[in-house]
Amino acid sequence: MDIIQALSILCPEEKSEAGLKAAYRTACLKHHPDKGGDVEIMKLVNAAYDFLKNCSTWWTGEQARAAKRTKPLTETMQEKINTLRELAGVNLEIIGSWLWASGLTFHHVQALKDLGMKFSGNKKAWYYHEDKYRKKSKKELDFDKMRSLFGSETIDNEPSKSIAA
Repeated sequence: MDIIQALSILCPEEKSEAGLKAAYRTACLKHHPDKGGDVEIMKLVNAAYDFLKNCSTWWTGEQARAAKRTKPLTETMQEKINTLRELAGVNLEIIGSWLWASGLTFHHVQALKDLGMKFSGNKKAWYYHEDKYRKKSKKELDFDKMRSLFGSETIDNEPSKSIAA
């Protein structure tokens, strides 16, 4: 286990012994087998707490999320971005590890479907995610909340190529 994995499991609010203990207690209440949690996840919580407790230096949860955002894009994601850049009027944004397309997407529905993107009716935007994902809570997140939690990066579209007369 490395420091980023440990911090992403516990996500302490402040860089102190008290902040670490509070994050550990919160994670224990959420994942303890007696409270309906999973034994394997609880083992990870305990390992993360032991790791951070013995670390001489560590970051806060926000610093860990910022470090996670610096992961390079996969080839598949980069290919999808390059294809989407050519669509006029489509705004692209990466939030966490999700690719979101919004704007004037109505005329590009078939192209978006062919790329494996899905439409979110709540957010009125198209999204793509490589890994399997299962929502763990019933909480609805808007774009601003997702941006603050996972970080975001807006992708500039290449300027439209016009035909010279």
